[in-house]
Amino acid sequence: MCELFAVSSKIPTKVTFSLEEFSRHGGGSGPNKDGWGLAFYEDGDAQIFRESQPAAKSEWMHFLRNHQHQSKCVISHIRKATQGERSLRNTQLWVAKY
Repeated sequence: MCELFAVSSKIPTKVTFSLEEFSRHGGGSGPNKDGWGLAFYEDGDAQIFRESQPAAKSEWMHFLRNHQHQSKCVISHIRKATQGERSLRNTQLWVAKY
């Protein structure tokens, strides 16, 4: 089953420590190795990052964990495929599929 991680805060905050532990669940210490997605929301817009590879082994996720980005709202998803192929379009449940 997939896992979600989210933060909603009154003031901008960093999620580097929590995100580090969460990404380990994505193919490291956990079984959710079929992709991941991360969104930072700011001023009614979102920066969305995603890959179809395990979060625990992703250089892109490593960069994001070490980047000191602050946001009031962060949502992340790591996927354990039970349906559908392992592909970019299946990495986040909140991204519209075309």
